[in-house]
Amino acid sequence: MKPVIMSCHRDEIFGPVLTVQTYSDINQAIQSANANQYALGATVFSEDYRTLYEAARKLQAGTVWLNTNVMSKIEAPYGGDKNSGIGRENGAEGIKSYIRIKNTVLNLSRGLDEFYGF
Repeated sequence: MKPVIMSCHRDEIFGPVLTVQTYSDINQAIQSANANQYALGATVFSEDYRTLYEAARKLQAGTVWLNTNVMSKIEAPYGGDKNSGIGRENGAEGIKSYIRIKNTVLNLSRGLDEFYGF
């Protein structure tokens, strides 16, 4: 049976909002989270590290916090997936969006005098 998802679970709400949804197992919770068109971040709390690993691997989100929430370092890439954000910020991944790579090849077999027109 497909879970009923309220608009506060579907919309990307920025503010002091807490939504709570029950689920029968971790797979139903992941399916519900991944059905969202936004994917900035996800948080999972569990005492079972296998559950945490499985959730982190399967959740479609830019950041997945495990047993913590909204904690990050400047070296870590940050940004959303799907309709959240504009890519990655911070860390090496964030820098890549500002870099344009170009390969330039110079044949020096004729010498620099001929290249510069001397």
